[in-house]
Amino acid sequence: MQYKEIDPTDPAVVKVTSFFEGELDAKFNGTVHKVAHFSDAQRQVVNGFNYLLTVVVKATTAADENEDWVLHKVRVYEHPAWDTSAKQKYELSLDDVPVYQSGPDVHMWPEAVLYAEEQLGGEYTGEVRHSEQVVEVDLYDLEAGHSTVMVKNHRVYGKFVLEGTERFVDFTFVTKGDGQDGESSPFTYFDKDVQDPVPHGGGGSGGEGGKDVKLLTMRTSMIAIFLVGLVVCGILLVHVFRKRHKRSKEDWYIEQLTDIDEL
Repeated sequence: MQYKEIDPTDPAVVKVTSFFEGELDAKFNGTVHKVAHFSDAQRQVVNGFNYLLTVVVKATTAADENEDWVLHKVRVYEHPAWDTSAKQKYELSLDDVPVYQSGPDVHMWPEAVLYAEEQLGGEYTGEVRHSEQVVEVDLYDLEAGHSTVMVKNHRVYGKFVLEGTERFVDFTFVTKGDGQDGESSPFTYFDKDVQDPVPHGGGGSGGEGGKDVKLLTMRTSMIAIFLVGLVVCGILLVHVFRKRHKRSKEDWYIEQLTDIDEL
């Protein structure tokens, strides 16, 4: 059996992802599910294909529009084209959803501490609750062989008291790797105030931050304004050119009429 890492934007993976989202929607009535982040995506060649995905799913409850981000370890089997006995093309053969766990061993990442301090408007003291989902992902490579990596979905929430003022924080982020000795792999925040995942760079508290949604929006706006400016300038140039060309023709006619009058 051969495993291969694949791009989540691959059309085949997009179809598998849509199937998985539909299965979750059918299983949980009144809840809309959307894969928000891929922590791992592999394809196994068997009698057909096995798609092995480790994803964070955004679940939105229709009744109260409550949002939650849940880690899933998924295996979807794609029946081969010649399998005429299959009732449907895809089959969900594994959906492992680890329960949240908490305790003194739960590691609070430096970047998450900074984020919590920004949200709370003060210094983080560890009084908020921190729990996590944990899955072990098997990685297969023809050269490096077999290895494993830990993927964790963290949730930080609870009340925080600062100088007599109560603050509340509730956000989720996903990590890949152990994050020991200040080493952290890139991870992503999922916040109720953020409509899309915001990637952040690793490397401890001094690591480079990822692209901010506001920054991306600002850059997009600047590019749009620049393009609009180019279009406006082009229209003005065409207008000036046509106006000058029209004046040249009028001057020529006037000169011809003047010559006729002189004759």
